[in-house]
Amino acid sequence: MKQWRFAQKAMLFVGMLAFTACSSDDDEPVVKKSTVTFEEPLWLQYIDSPQYYGPLLYGDGTYSWTDPVTTLTSELSNDYDDGFYWGGGIAISNYIHSSDLPSATYEQQLAVASSNGSKNFAVACSRAYFYFKDNSTHVIESIRVSPTAYVLDIIKNGNDFSQPLTGASDYYSVIATGYVGDVVTGKVEIRFVDNGVVAEGWRNVSLASLGQVNRVEFTYDGSDKGAFGLNTPQYFAFDDVVVN
Repeated sequence: MKQWRFAQKAMLFVGMLAFTACSSDDDEPVVKKSTVTFEEPLWLQYIDSPQYYGPLLYGDGTYSWTDPVTTLTSELSNDYDDGFYWGGGIAISNYIHSSDLPSATYEQQLAVASSNGSKNFAVACSRAYFYFKDNSTHVIESIRVSPTAYVLDIIKNGNDFSQPLTGASDYYSVIATGYVGDVVTGKVEIRFVDNGVVAEGWRNVSLASLGQVNRVEFTYDGSDKGAFGLNTPQYFAFDDVVVN
């Protein structure tokens, strides 16, 4: 609007063919930052019950969600061609399974061991991704992450299929890969176990080094591998996605 008013004034001067630019303040891009918190009432419709084999995540394969402000979107990855959550996806959750309860199993797949002060959060399973539905690109400045209660129990105690990750060389990581279209913009490794030391609870992780992205994909790596890949269950929780 300032530029338009300036142009109108410039046209009043006889013989003036151009007008100068607005102030440097007007030339600076307006940076809009938004945090996806999963807290608004609309997110409650995406929380499945029961946690394992519920009708939303193990139904017709159409589970998906979109943040109305940023258009951040996720849907089931469907890596097993059955439309179920165990084939990859990001579910909205509000389940807490604290350490004073019996050991968490796959039936508590959407639970974390402690709250980060918010009611809702997201839980990624296997290869999972989110993207901007309007195909815009943004910098994901940061997310808050936590191991899930099930993964935390496996890391500490193991089970019939997975070894505990308590040895000096043990590790467990989530790899965040940024994309613009099919082009990789960068990778960030988020370690939940590093040389046998577990990162419990919630913490902030910067994804800014991925640069401008329109999609981020999450995969897993770890020291306990077998003939079919990683033995440790592939889940992690996240919240407060800061989009710039």
